[in-house]
Amino acid sequence: MEIERADLRRFLGDSLELLALIIPDQVVFTCEFGQTPDVQVDRAHLHEVVAQLVAATCEAIEDGVGEVRLRTGTVAGQ
Repeated sequence: MEIERADLRRFLGDSLELLALIIPDQVVFTCEFGQTPDVQVDRAHLHEVVAQLVAATCEAIEDGVGEVRLRTGTVAGQ
């Protein structure tokens, strides 16, 4: 496991570009990347988690047609 500092928005954008092949054409994938601080992550592990979430979400969409929204941001006081 290799923990390193990463810009979450950039990381997610790069990951989603790589995952574009598994997102069906009938699924609209919308991203709203708000301001986030850099995070300490294991890039390989986080990429695996994102890939699994994207795949599971696309599979769960009834009739394979729908919209998925991914948003990032911070919560005040947390």
